[in-house]
Amino acid sequence: MSIDIFDTAVFRSVPEPEDVFEIVGIRAQGRAGMPSSPQQFRSQRAEAERSAREEAWQHSRAQEVTLDQIYACLHDALPELDVEDTMREELAVERAVCVANPDIKAFYERLQRDGRNVAFVSDTYLPASFIDDLLTSVGYGGCHEVFVSSEFGATKYHGSLFSQVAAALDAPPARILHVGDRFQSDFHNGRKAGLQTYWYRKAIAPREQFRSEATLAGSVLARIEALAIDRGDGERDCFEAFAAGVLGPLFLGLTQWLARSVKEQGAELVLICARDGYVIHQIYERLRRSGDLPPSSYFMASRRALSFPSLTKVDERALEVTLCVGAEGATVQAFFERIGLDIGSFPVELRETGCDPMTRVATAPDYAKLRTLFTRLEPYVLQAAAAERPLALDYFRSTGFSASSEQLAFFDVGWGGSLLEATSALVREFGARTECRAYYLATDERILNLRREAGTATSWLSHAGAPADVHQAVHAALWLLEVFFCAPHGSVTGYRRDERGAASPVLREFDHDSHQARAVASIHEASLRFVDRWLGIFGGTGLEISRDDAFRRLRRFVERPTNHEIAAFGEFTHLDHLGSTAIERPLAPAVSPWEMLTHPKSVIARYRSSFWKLGFLQRLLRSGAWARKLSHVLRRRVLLRSVWRRLRGTVSFTFATRPS
Repeated sequence: MSIDIFDTAVFRSVPEPEDVFEIVGIRAQGRAGMPSSPQQFRSQRAEAERSAREEAWQHSRAQEVTLDQIYACLHDALPELDVEDTMREELAVERAVCVANPDIKAFYERLQRDGRNVAFVSDTYLPASFIDDLLTSVGYGGCHEVFVSSEFGATKYHGSLFSQVAAALDAPPARILHVGDRFQSDFHNGRKAGLQTYWYRKAIAPREQFRSEATLAGSVLARIEALAIDRGDGERDCFEAFAAGVLGPLFLGLTQWLARSVKEQGAELVLICARDGYVIHQIYERLRRSGDLPPSSYFMASRRALSFPSLTKVDERALEVTLCVGAEGATVQAFFERIGLDIGSFPVELRETGCDPMTRVATAPDYAKLRTLFTRLEPYVLQAAAAERPLALDYFRSTGFSASSEQLAFFDVGWGGSLLEATSALVREFGARTECRAYYLATDERILNLRREAGTATSWLSHAGAPADVHQAVHAALWLLEVFFCAPHGSVTGYRRDERGAASPVLREFDHDSHQARAVASIHEASLRFVDRWLGIFGGTGLEISRDDAFRRLRRFVERPTNHEIAAFGEFTHLDHLGSTAIERPLAPAVSPWEMLTHPKSVIARYRSSFWKLGFLQRLLRSGAWARKLSHVLRRRVLLRSVWRRLRGTVSFTFATRPS
């Protein structure tokens, strides 16, 4: 009879083994008898294990100890500690951090199909019943036996466990193949005991820039991403790795910050704005189940749906953030379609302002004419806005807002605060004195132009464009972030009465079956799996992911994307609607070197229109290093061009004003 036995290379642990004790300390923080910090518990738990091993060797020459013996020693050091409760917490952490090794699992399943006898052997203080349950939970569901050193008092490390396992299996050692990942314990000692041995040497290494993490959170994040990368290199695996290594940490860290902030604020309601808050709302509700957080509402709003009905005058702010903002290259007619006005009804104003309904608004003079036209038509614009206001107010009431509320929290991804202004205007329509506070991923300088009555705003990554290096990286990823944060439904174009007479949002059509929609949905699902794993490991609302830990991973993606990421996301597009006009721009379309040689002007035009310019260059050159160098040269060229234009304009002005 041949028997194949495996050691614990069948598992891969999310954190490093020694970090498990600190995680237990985090989960049990604040309970009776616990030390004041997780790090202190980690130290005392490690010391208790050392003491238990020393006692076991002195009393009975046992080479291994049990978990009960370790916690008996820990209880001596922490007499107020609830030993049973803390042991349960440690076992819960072990369950949460262990995942199946895909290589060993595939081998195990093949052996099961072939009818081979399989056993597992491990040097561990954990009981065999727990290891067996753990094996089953991660997918080793066939017929097998389990042997652990804690039940034999002998270990592979000392070499004596192998003979006892062979005797228990009633098999000659030479008929046993042992697979393990430790050279001394598994390969060398197994061979000395007469077994056939195979040294499994595959190691999981995080990305180079994340191999020396200073924090527990950073170390666990690096390991989770490395495990996801190890699953393969296909498109779906790229999505899983991206979610585990970039988007999941960004989503969760942002939501943890939001949850902590609104709790400190004393908010009575949290409005999480559609569509960019789609995943954030789901994560917030997960955190709310484990923490004392205020209720939230997925706020079906948009600039069109809220900012326009809140207009009471057509001033510079209204022109800047509501009426004259939109897709570059859309027609004058599209700007009026968006607010429900027929531009053809105003021929005199069109003629006097020099506007043509079909003119595409792209240059500064085009926008100046459009602003003049809207100003001339102020009475009609305000009449259309007033007609929509009651519906917007009714929908706002349905979110759970009350005029008696003192604190209202508002979340949006960014960037200039226009939706906060519109929401605050609705609050004032109720006659409420509610203080509104907005929380953003990032904002630019426009946030400084918020009206005072709009409330206060703060941001997680960068606020009002500072710090500059963070803002630069966020700005480089702006359109990518808008794609990845976007919900799987159309934007809100307004509100209407449903069959019950209640105000409900009107959504633009959305193609759920497009490749991009399916891909983003897969990334969202993978990101939520990451969140569930993180909360499963750390318990409750989880160890908070810092801004720095999340941002460094976003920056790596922005500045050093892999070729797999470029290929997976380059064909994504950014779609901007304005009225019936839809302007779609690719992020980083693929072009070949041959096209560059044969149609250079076309390739340059595609480069200029792409949102992800570094991604475009990397797809073209097939090299991240060369793409970064060329991108740097092109940016410097644009900067020098801009400086030269300014100098030339200054010199021309000087010459023109010189007295003759």
